[in-house]
Amino acid sequence: GGVERWEDPDFRACFAKILEHEDAHGRVDVEAWREHDAYDVAPRLSAKQDLYDAPNQCTVFRPWQGWTALSSTGPHEGTLQVLPMLKPATAYIMLRPFFALRPDAPADSLAPDDWVLDLESTAFPGSVPRKAQELNAESHPHLCLEKTLVSIPRVEPGDQVYWHCDTVHAVEREHVGVNDSSVLYIPTIPLTEKNAWYLRDQRATFAQGLPPLDFPGGEGESQFVGRVGIENITDVTARRMFGLSPFEKPADASPGESNLIETANRILFES
Repeated sequence: GGVERWEDPDFRACFAKILEHEDAHGRVDVEAWREHDAYDVAPRLSAKQDLYDAPNQCTVFRPWQGWTALSSTGPHEGTLQVLPMLKPATAYIMLRPFFALRPDAPADSLAPDDWVLDLESTAFPGSVPRKAQELNAESHPHLCLEKTLVSIPRVEPGDQVYWHCDTVHAVEREHVGVNDSSVLYIPTIPLTEKNAWYLRDQRATFAQGLPPLDFPGGEGESQFVGRVGIENITDVTARRMFGLSPFEKPADASPGESNLIETANRILFES
């Protein structure tokens, strides 16, 4: 999502501690952003990340992005970069639309006194409907991305890397290595009601050899000879991941967990 972070009430609720900065007595609390909990899942479950039918938008609940390395790749070889300051970076990004550089200040100034509260502008820097949030030196200068983005250590085939969905990240601009930098993008997709609906629809497209809903259309693998089909998925764990077998309730499941699993199974096999 991009501008949805501010526009959608449920998505905006994920950042309530940052945006609603008054204490219980109505006084301004400039330290409230420090109480932001990026790992509170509750408001994220109903957040609408796409209000404008953006192409190739991720519609599942994906708390952690991730990849699995297929090649040996390290810094300066087109690898992943992250900004390892989740809370302050998130607070800055969410508050950035409400501040502007003074007209008489140097264009490249980062001095606090040169930036003023601006509640009149309709600009949301780096946020364009139907596109993901963009961050650069012009739109978000205080992030100092040229200096603060850190390349991950070298990874070998089979290594996995995961990062919080709000983490500022990028791919290195340069690749001065001698081998390809190749990865499989495999984020974490927990069982939720929203994800169960997506899994049900993905199961149907898989059976036809077509791309899932969040991916570009086309015939996919539907005309491939010998492609993997439902009959080839035999392991019970794999079948659950493909929505082919019911999820099982653990013996120590909480009431909420039990209810979720029952709901997911109804979506997958009764709807």
